[in-house]
Amino acid sequence: KNYELLQRMLAHPFLRDEQNPNWNLDISRGFDMTNDSHLFKTLPDGIHLLEGKNIHQFTHEWKEAPKTRYFVTEKDVMENIKNAKLYHKGYWLGFRDVARSTDIRTLMCAIIPPGYVCGNTINFVRMEKLKDLCFLAGVLNSFVVDYLIRHKVSAHVNQFYFKEIPVPRLSSGEQYEAVAKMAAQLVAVTDEFSELRKEFGIKYCVTDENDRIALRAKLDVAVAKLYGMSKDELAYILTKFPIVDGKIKKKVLDEF
Repeated sequence: KNYELLQRMLAHPFLRDEQNPNWNLDISRGFDMTNDSHLFKTLPDGIHLLEGKNIHQFTHEWKEAPKTRYFVTEKDVMENIKNAKLYHKGYWLGFRDVARSTDIRTLMCAIIPPGYVCGNTINFVRMEKLKDLCFLAGVLNSFVVDYLIRHKVSAHVNQFYFKEIPVPRLSSGEQYEAVAKMAAQLVAVTDEFSELRKEFGIKYCVTDENDRIALRAKLDVAVAKLYGMSKDELAYILTKFPIVDGKIKKKVLDEF
């Protein structure tokens, strides 16, 4: 069964495939946590430096490490990053490098608002359109894509593994809009995301844990349908996440 499901997913283009100009991803890594450590300040002055432990799916303020340890001055950022690669002035998608297939989730992606850089425990992605970035985050944080990545990685999601993820190349339509907006609603929970809220016409934040679980269930079902999965197939995929709360998995299947 694994073979059949994985082959169906792999029929979609990989993220490394430059088939559509809108889908040419700019993937980079952040400051080296060892070699660039002389640039890091502990006083809250400058640009926040995110580390892998700060992010989780749909959040850059993960409850286990909600605040950044370090800051980098604007001057040091400008001097150490080429103009074409500057990313702290716009939105970007970050994914954790350290990620085990035995953890509750393996692929952990967050949309990061302006005003942040990152260390090399995060790889980051830039796209031309903010809506495309949200669609990508919605797809990547799904159980379906996580199921696939867990077959490949043991301890790290590096850029090679990331570029090998197959993703439907949508840029318009009902499914595209629904996935992108649900991802945006899950992300835009602080005032840092005012531009993102405006882009989607989001009038309220989804901060209540039960509301977030319900919205994520809808998103997981929408992504499963993008890949042509049936309810039974999604149920099988969910069995591969043994430490995810059974109530969360039931909510997903009830939404199908």
